[in-house]
Amino acid sequence: MPVYGVGSGPQIAYNSSTATAIDPVVNSVGLSSPAGAAVDGAGDLFIADTPNNRVVEVPAGGGAATAISPVVDGKELVDPLSVAVDGAGHLFITDPSPANHRVVEVQRSHPPALSFPTPTNVGSIDTADGTMTVEVQNIGNQPLNFTGVSYPTDFFQADGDANACTGSTSLNAGLQCDIPIRFGPQSGGALSENVTLTDNALNGSGAQQLIPVNGTGLVLAAMTSPSPGSVLTDASVSFTWTAGSGPTAYQLWVSATWIGGYDLYNSGWTTATTATVNLPANGVTLYVRLSQRINGSWQAVDYTYTEAGTPSQAALTSPTPGSTLTGASVPFTWSAGSGPTAYILWLGTTGVASRNLYNSGVTAALTETVNNLPTNGATVYARLWSFIDRKWQSIDYTYTAQ
Repeated sequence: MPVYGVGSGPQIAYNSSTATAIDPVVNSVGLSSPAGAAVDGAGDLFIADTPNNRVVEVPAGGGAATAISPVVDGKELVDPLSVAVDGAGHLFITDPSPANHRVVEVQRSHPPALSFPTPTNVGSIDTADGTMTVEVQNIGNQPLNFTGVSYPTDFFQADGDANACTGSTSLNAGLQCDIPIRFGPQSGGALSENVTLTDNALNGSGAQQLIPVNGTGLVLAAMTSPSPGSVLTDASVSFTWTAGSGPTAYQLWVSATWIGGYDLYNSGWTTATTATVNLPANGVTLYVRLSQRINGSWQAVDYTYTEAGTPSQAALTSPTPGSTLTGASVPFTWSAGSGPTAYILWLGTTGVASRNLYNSGVTAALTETVNNLPTNGATVYARLWSFIDRKWQSIDYTYTAQ
């Protein structure tokens, strides 16, 4: 039986006993009671897979079959019965169930608009939303040739997609390539930009399609005064910071001991952007942490400063250095110094820095009573350690046993 095709000239068909079964498996599910089918200009096949509530696309170019399951007005397809394709490649799916009573249009030739919903700090990458990928497919009957793929400043091409479209990609009918997009804001606020494709779509040289992308960049609060890294000029300092574009609350911590400490100051939760802190003027490094609450979680930025003044070590005051000890049990006392946050006292008889007689361990006390000292006139070596600016410094002394 002759079959006639549509075209500008005659076509020939031959009787044949050869037939092919088309039974794609998508997401581990095969067809079930398919009710209708349609073919687009590239030869892609669309099958209404009724009981599975989807349309299955079988690409003419030999790619993997995919499921088309649009959600419109919050409703999914229910028992689609038929599918049709117009000249632009748009799909029309009958969705006649009593819950829907409609035809669903899938506009395949209109680029989708992508939204990265998680607000992201300026200068960082949105890992919460990850990579969003747009698949570009040639649904015509001639090769689709790209001459340019341009990503905007805040939405860049994600690495690792071997099928990414490039400025030299050529797609035969039915084939597809990817536009993989990640969000990395370089400025704050609502950001709306476009990925631009330049190609020969619809036989137009230099035709362009725009893929709209949007997201929100967050600007963290930042310390402005005193200038980060500077030497403070006073023991009373007003720390001031910008509000940022995302924070709803702040905490300021100040420590002379460790990063993220608050032994000198803890503002607690505040909406203010300034705090006055009274500090010891001992010349040591200050560790300042500005934490900010964004979208229900805290983020921190750390700074360092140098206090006003000059640090000084602790010094033994009693017994008088160089003196003869008064017995076998003697209290050793020292000055606090202007920089130390901890101390260690060693006593020994075997040489400088020996500790065979006593080792106080780390302490914040300014006196230690030492028992069982020798009373034989031997030389007693004392070393007093001061922990200043996260470093141990020591001073050595000698005494004579009673």
